[in-house]
Amino acid sequence: MEKIINYIKNGKGLGLLFLLAGSVLITIMYMFVAKEIIKDFEPKVMLIANDFLPLTVNEQKITSPLDTYKRIEINLSDDEQSKDLFPVVLDTKNKTQDLKNEKIGLFITQDSVILKTFNDTKNLKLKDGVYDINTFKQMYTQTFGKVSLIASILLIIGFFLSLLTRTVITALVGLLGVKLLKITSPIDLNYTMRLSAIIISFIDVATHILANFLPLNITSIHTLILGIIIELIFLNKQKNDTSNAF
Repeated sequence: MEKIINYIKNGKGLGLLFLLAGSVLITIMYMFVAKEIIKDFEPKVMLIANDFLPLTVNEQKITSPLDTYKRIEINLSDDEQSKDLFPVVLDTKNKTQDLKNEKIGLFITQDSVILKTFNDTKNLKLKDGVYDINTFKQMYTQTFGKVSLIASILLIIGFFLSLLTRTVITALVGLLGVKLLKITSPIDLNYTMRLSAIIISFIDVATHILANFLPLNITSIHTLILGIIIELIFLNKQKNDTSNAF
């Protein structure tokens, strides 16, 4: 604790490394949860693969199996009583499909793959080759790895910006608190930024850990308010003796 306080008082920089470390830790927790979800979802995906494969594609068209129609609906909901169905359709009888009545789903025709979500429809081209269950497992693993990497980078950036925003607000409120509390010791923005970065990072990581065990509904606003309160309490202790605080 003493080392942290000395860093806040006498250190250099704005505490951005604490924010980065906090962002990485929170991202790791999210990716661990995502990995477990993907692991639970994998049997449903493999069920479709076993039924639909093998597929043979030549000149960007499915040549085997032909004149085939298969449809499987995956329940994306964890609750077996509720239905959140995602259809996967293989239709090599028709080159095109009427998707007007389909809100979401993956639709494979002779010469295209159509991914439909609530907000968008994407047309993907077929690549030549033979797609059996082993090929699919390899593609599934590679895709998950790439998606995980991209998602991790985006999450780290997102959490870092979120932490930085709350840190800046807390630091500015801290400077205002210095004036209101009439603290005579030299406390500048660098000081309150280091203090805020440590407080906000610690609170955010702690709340994400606790959320795994307790039914907490803590938002960024809550952590911001709590961070400001802790910062003002810390600064108030500097009024009498900043060198021996805590």
